[in-house]
Amino acid sequence: MSAAENVVVLPVQETDLVRVAPGEYPVIYVRHVGCTVFRTLKVCVDFRLLEHPDLILSRWYRVKDLRGGRIRASRHSDIVRELSGVLGRRLRHDRIPVSALEQIIVRAEVRDVVTDRKQDRLAPVNVYSVISRLVGRDQ
Repeated sequence: MSAAENVVVLPVQETDLVRVAPGEYPVIYVRHVGCTVFRTLKVCVDFRLLEHPDLILSRWYRVKDLRGGRIRASRHSDIVRELSGVLGRRLRHDRIPVSALEQIIVRAEVRDVVTDRKQDRLAPVNVYSVISRLVGRDQ
């Protein structure tokens, strides 16, 4: 058996890397999911850009616990601070209601990812956009 026979061709989706101009955009909550990335618990919150309804960008948060369907993080974590600012009230850090973002138009700051995990510059074809922070509610 040759090495070429063991190769499986995987389909490449062009929609994986989304790129828009950096700046602030009105967005609306789509969904959130908890996962483990390199032994670190994370919550990925997806938002749809209202100016580009076919594009979805993600905001990733580090959390402490995801058991029992509850999201727990430290008191001064990004997720607690940003959601408190958007919802207009202080949140409990042991019960973070991400789904409370439904039907709220949020202002999000978008930036380009231009370096990899080793801080080496990415080729222009590999540059993509992410939400760097939630600024607040959009009026």
